[in-house]
Amino acid sequence: MSATTDANTEQSTAQQVKVVNSHSNLNPSGSFAYQTEPVSAGVSLGSIQATPISEDPDTNTLVQPLGLSATDAAVWLAQAKAVATEDREETGRVQEIIRSDATVAKIKIGQAGIPSVSATDVSSYQSWLTANDYKLFVKAGVKGITVKVTEADSYTSPVAATQISRAKAAGMAVSVYHYAWFTTTSQAAAEARYTAAAMKKLGLPKNTRIFADMEEPTVINDSGVKANLQAYFNALDSLGYHSHGLYTSMGYGSTPQMVSVVGKANSWLAGYPYNTTNKDMWNSDYGAWQFSSNATLTGASSSSVLDVSHDYTGLLTGVPPVDEPINYGKYVTVTQNSGSAWSSLSNGASTPLTGLYRKTYLAKTITYTSNGYVYYALYSSNGKFVGYVNTGYGTEADNVGGVGFSYGKYVTVTSNSGSVWQNFSWQQKSTIASHTHNTYLAKYAYHAYNGSTYLSLYDAKGNWQGYINAGNTEVCEGRQGIGYGYGQYVTITANTGSIWGDFSWNERAKVADHYHETFLAKYAYRNYNGSTYLSLYDKDGTWLGYLNSGNVRVNDGKAGAAFTINQYVTITDKTGNIFSDFSWTIRNKTSKYYHQTLMARYVYCNFNGFQYYSLYDANNKWVGYMNVGYAKAGAGKQGGAIAYDKTVRVTGKTGSFWGSFDWQERNKVSAYTGQKIVVPLVYYHSNGFVYLSAYDTKGHWLGYLNAGNTDAILDR
Repeated sequence: MSATTDANTEQSTAQQVKVVNSHSNLNPSGSFAYQTEPVSAGVSLGSIQATPISEDPDTNTLVQPLGLSATDAAVWLAQAKAVATEDREETGRVQEIIRSDATVAKIKIGQAGIPSVSATDVSSYQSWLTANDYKLFVKAGVKGITVKVTEADSYTSPVAATQISRAKAAGMAVSVYHYAWFTTTSQAAAEARYTAAAMKKLGLPKNTRIFADMEEPTVINDSGVKANLQAYFNALDSLGYHSHGLYTSMGYGSTPQMVSVVGKANSWLAGYPYNTTNKDMWNSDYGAWQFSSNATLTGASSSSVLDVSHDYTGLLTGVPPVDEPINYGKYVTVTQNSGSAWSSLSNGASTPLTGLYRKTYLAKTITYTSNGYVYYALYSSNGKFVGYVNTGYGTEADNVGGVGFSYGKYVTVTSNSGSVWQNFSWQQKSTIASHTHNTYLAKYAYHAYNGSTYLSLYDAKGNWQGYINAGNTEVCEGRQGIGYGYGQYVTITANTGSIWGDFSWNERAKVADHYHETFLAKYAYRNYNGSTYLSLYDKDGTWLGYLNSGNVRVNDGKAGAAFTINQYVTITDKTGNIFSDFSWTIRNKTSKYYHQTLMARYVYCNFNGFQYYSLYDANNKWVGYMNVGYAKAGAGKQGGAIAYDKTVRVTGKTGSFWGSFDWQERNKVSAYTGQKIVVPLVYYHSNGFVYLSAYDTKGHWLGYLNAGNTDAILDR
């Protein structure tokens, strides 16, 4: 990226020079192609600036520009020594003067013994080139030209339109470059927008390759250089310009980072050997090599110098070498299942692509054949050569994951170890354990370079979960997912909703019909809808159906869930057992508590189909677990009403008939002493007394009477 213009000059305190080659118009000396020539004999090369203290407080570094003649180099050295001496006296810093060879050897385009010149690059410094000069380029074998269009976000080359027009008229392949100044991602995006606006104004098609010229010191030395460069290209992508390339020097510390953004095949590296020879070809594993900034074109309208490059892959010319493998290094997914993979490109054996279909390989090289076809040389992750595959049968991928294809199946995560990935750089998004048994929609599948298949998972709300190795999942027949062993006893705690006969939501039973019943949930299904469904079985092994787990309570065992009831119950059976546990250890007999009223604090809905009270006596002492069928529940401390149906005589003379068990007096006992009363019901109160529900002989209710005031005979 060179340029020549009489308008670009530098002034020293006493002398003037003219810039004849640089890639920058805003800071010519910041470019490694920077060259000058004296405006008149005996003039120096311009002022030499010491390194600012803010940049390096310890060392002043003065670097000799490239391309100086021996005479100019001597002048520069004298000036540099004077600047170094003055800086040493003022700052005490170490002085470092770095000299290059007296000059990069001048060469002529087309001369024997040098690398073939495939392309050149121009900017406003080459405005001297005439329409005929472009024809001379083509005649000399130069097929491509890269034209500077913009710099930073403020400079547009005033001669770019003319240069592009003349190059195209001569039959040259045209690409463009932007000289970068960005040191932040936002600045990079702004420069990309500036470049795109200039491209549009120039009428260039959107498939024109745009090179980012990365050589300005503040740019290449920025710690975020890779992210900044990526931001520049991302912004171009968003504007429809997808053909990108990198231009930089092979000697920068940040060069590997910058190259990683576009890949070696799309990188154009500058490196100027002093003795340029075609027996020592540099940077052959990159797309192109700029090997001199000091070339001339025989017969041209000026003897001013030009940049020249050798194109290895067609990066600058669009014309790759024929029948020669070119280093490529991209991941390719075979996306066609018809066609063949070849063992060689000359009479090789073929194998069907069906075995390679949708798998991802490394295309180490790419070959443009004389018959017009292009082939990838594909290799597996273990380094094994797979075959040559026509590029029309594969799709290039951005990473080792390969190209995803539509999958559209429901899968359940069946593993509980490993990672779910954010990307194919293997950044963890979550742990597999956090997804175990969950069911997702695998929208896409990737047959990655490492030989594994990765599924791209989404939940029912469309939220992306990440990439998971397919070996950690199982494909489902439907949204219900894969059932897994559950083996828990559960008690139904809801009294609305449905128990399902299948996952097409055909109702099998009402939840209300099984309220507070306990079942064995043999299997669980974590449905795609986000709910878990339990497959329930009763004590006889009969399947009940699928029930949403939100309608049950999980128990420790067959006992079932304990429900707080705090209800007084009266024992009505003498023949039962009271248990210490649900392994049926006998603690007491019901006969011991026959016709006593106890507190049932809890009820358990056992898997065996029965319910059991957890009983406490009046002293709050636990009695044990008893089948609810052995007792009658009451509305209060009086316990359950027990049938009596007898006529008794009132023998007491004092006391009360009670209107309720809140002890509100209804009648006096003395008013009925010696009379007969009818007693249909009796209550064995938790206070230890027995109360008769009394009626007179005419059927009028008298109240509750302590049985001790009668001649009643009670069964206790």
